Amino acid sequence: MSFAGAYNPCWIFRTANDETSFIELAANRMPVGIYIKEKDFTEQIFQLQKDDVFYIFSDGYNSQFGGAKNNKYKTILIHGKGNNEQTDDVLVIGVRI
Repeated sequence: MSFAGAYNPCWIFRTANDETSFIELAANRMPVGIYIKEKDFTEQIFQLQKDDVFYIFSDGYNSQFGGAKNNKYKTILIHGKGNNEQTDDVLVIGVRI
């Protein structure tokens, strides 16, 4: 698999011998589009294996507000949203090999 990300990583979960390991392919800290300090994105090549699961997601996933203090969710979207409206797109893609 080839991966290059803008701010958001790719998360890979690999299960072997009844144990699951977590691998994160880091993203570049810059947006897609025009940027003051524009540079090339870093392409990462990763060898996937049977039963690996990987997830990629939009920035809207961790930009939602909620909870007792109305903070950003970061990576826990389900908890805390309450009655707050969605503030950005929320896209999560998961693929099992």
